[in-house]
Amino acid sequence: MVKIEEIKSFMKDKGIKLDKKYLKFLEYITEEDALKLRDKDEYSHIYPEYLPNWSESWYFNFIDEDAGVDWVTRISYNPFEKGSNVLSVLFIDNKPKVYVKRLKIDEMPKDRWDLDKRVKYELIKPHNEWKLAFEDRNYKLDVVWKARFEPFSYLEGIDIFEYFEEYVDLIGKASQQHYEQAGIVTGTLKFKKTGEERQINCFGHRDHSWGVREWQVVDKWNWIAAQFPDKTINISKVNIGKNLLVSGFISKSDGNTRVSNVEIETELEEYKDNFGQTQTRPKKSIFEITDINNNKYIIKSERRTSIDLPVPIPSEIKTIISEQIHRFTLDDESANGTGVSEYLYKI
Repeated sequence: MVKIEEIKSFMKDKGIKLDKKYLKFLEYITEEDALKLRDKDEYSHIYPEYLPNWSESWYFNFIDEDAGVDWVTRISYNPFEKGSNVLSVLFIDNKPKVYVKRLKIDEMPKDRWDLDKRVKYELIKPHNEWKLAFEDRNYKLDVVWKARFEPFSYLEGIDIFEYFEEYVDLIGKASQQHYEQAGIVTGTLKFKKTGEERQINCFGHRDHSWGVREWQVVDKWNWIAAQFPDKTINISKVNIGKNLLVSGFISKSDGNTRVSNVEIETELEEYKDNFGQTQTRPKKSIFEITDINNNKYIIKSERRTSIDLPVPIPSEIKTIISEQIHRFTLDDESANGTGVSEYLYKI
């Protein structure tokens, strides 16, 4: 078990001076089994004093091509700023219906995800089952998200000092606990005006992260959660200044395998935005993925539909997250899948 004194000594040797508030966060990883995923990690992580870039978020998606319904949703808490961001993007027959809300909160709600009148989450069983809902004047969505494979925790099993050594200049800027999990989603989408009801039965994905994320320092990323009949392939490649962070995992019924390297080729397309301006966005990509056992996967992806979401951060350069629903092909068409390919870039 790592001791906080060891971390402080490491920081001192590297000439890193950290605010006492940040040391509160580092103390978390000195707890017994802190890097091992626990049931209590599904819930809120509350500390006495929060950092300016502290956030905690829960994210879910599902892709149902047969029903013509896809959903991406996220609830995040930013206690230092006394705010919560709520997002729902409901794609119906490839057309996005976007709901974004900024809520004021005096303090971080403990284990509650129902503060917004439209988007609500309910944890039924840790790492196993959630109930999710969205409702406005036109639609009522009710689904159950159940685990398909075991969750994957990014920091579990790593040497924390090797991690600090490699990314020493990111300490205090991008230090988060983070896990993801593939699932199966069932439920209904009701059209209030017509009475139409569509049945949802498909694959989905989720993640949960907490800690420090300074959006301004992120230059670019590509994250995918590709769902295939017998596996989920998840990768992220993030550029922060001179740092390149590559991570991911392969989930199967017998467990998770960490990804060691990813090479990405992306083709862009031009399009007209809502103001008639010509913009560019990713259209398709090829991912060459290697896991820690030297197994290799080649995934081809192509955008089916998407929405571009500006990130509200104070900067002269606009940061865009392109949330894209993709079709995926694995290893020369040996398997087909669906999922999300998310791109962050600056314009």
